[in-house]
Amino acid sequence: MTPKIRLKAPAFLLLALISCTSYPEDHGYIMHKENLEKVEVGQTDKAGVTELLGSPSSKSDYGPEKWYYIGKKATATAFFDPKVTEQSILALEFDKDGKLGSMQQYSLKDSIDIKPVQEATRTEGSTPSLMEQFLGNVGRFNSESHTRPGAPVGIP
Repeated sequence: MTPKIRLKAPAFLLLALISCTSYPEDHGYIMHKENLEKVEVGQTDKAGVTELLGSPSSKSDYGPEKWYYIGKKATATAFFDPKVTEQSILALEFDKDGKLGSMQQYSLKDSIDIKPVQEATRTEGSTPSLMEQFLGNVGRFNSESHTRPGAPVGIP
């Protein structure tokens, strides 16, 4: 080995090792237990929940009003997909008076893996061939006597 290669090899090895180091990733809502303990079912209203927990990650669009606080922690290594190590979902349901009616917490152990269906939905209509597309445009081009696109009305 040449002296230049001997000097660069440890630096390259160090760089390769550093790139394989895993690092944490936090996404979404970070739950603080001391604030969560202050939220009481039947007592706390929406304004109180917002003051203690902040804005929800998501709200329901129909049915009883529900707020969701969603967060997860993952560990990522180099170019691999991050592995979820912790997940928390806090579901709050409010009654008609705006008071907290129920509170449920979910974690990673409550999650269910799903596999998306790979099938495609057919759409109505036809798929013209290249020749049909070409012949379908014959005679559809504007002549010079027609108005230019973007020109004011009345000016050719």
